[in-house]
Amino acid sequence: MKPTGERIELRNLRIAAVLNSSSGGCGSDGAAKMASILGEYRIALTSIDCVDGKGITTAVKAALEDRTDILIVLGGDGTIRTAGELCAQTQTKLIPLPGGTMNMLPKALYGNGHWNDVLNRTLASPTLVDVGGGDVDGHRFFCAGIFGSPAMWADAREAIRKNRWMEAFEAAVQAYHRSFSREIRYRFDGGKQNHTVALSAICPLISATLSSDDRAFEMVLIDPGSPGDAAHLAWQALFADWRNDRIITSIRADKVQLSAGGRMPALLDGEKVYLHRSAEIRYLKACFKAIVPTQTR
Repeated sequence: MKPTGERIELRNLRIAAVLNSSSGGCGSDGAAKMASILGEYRIALTSIDCVDGKGITTAVKAALEDRTDILIVLGGDGTIRTAGELCAQTQTKLIPLPGGTMNMLPKALYGNGHWNDVLNRTLASPTLVDVGGGDVDGHRFFCAGIFGSPAMWADAREAIRKNRWMEAFEAAVQAYHRSFSREIRYRFDGGKQNHTVALSAICPLISATLSSDDRAFEMVLIDPGSPGDAAHLAWQALFADWRNDRIITSIRADKVQLSAGGRMPALLDGEKVYLHRSAEIRYLKACFKAIVPTQTR
């Protein structure tokens, strides 16, 4: 990702913050710590809301309606997706701080580090960058979208993460049976129609095979042939290089048409949504502007 070259002066702007208290990285004193760090740079927040996950959308909308120039958001990938999607509809710039488990977008933008370190580095030398992402049925995602029957696979993966192996296998078996009852059809850039169990569109900022400045997705076709394969995929996705897995096919594309026999479940940056029976996924090179340290990339 290349900075736009535009440095930004923060002190004269309206800056608000929304913290997800449900995320592991927030802590009971998160709001106080954030206000203290900003105070060191002589920046006063116009508002700071610390809410649980269910209140994020309302809190972000309220901040944007208050003529906010910059929104600081602390939370996981789902929280940041919500903020990015809403900021894409305005001119508000975003500072997405890592507060969840995976923190895919913050890691891509800022590298590793605790949120207070990321905030300090950003405030010391703020520069604007364009963040691209995917659009499907009006929903945005900035890391990856999985389309088909991914919800139970996500549950299986989470169970593996927490060492609940029987629960993981049961979730994988359910995902397998649901997958084969709901295969999806896909067509890349007007090409031949095919079908698969699930398809993932990985944004270039996150993809290990694309340049961060690319303008297309890494499209991944997922086709497990048995419950064991589904469990195996959950394991690979958590612990290994799943791109080398026998049930994975990866190609590059900037657009794909999907269709199914009913509403399609999807996982967008970890958030479950349901799409219409047909949908188009397309890549947008600039969804919103983020503020990063000048030397981040």
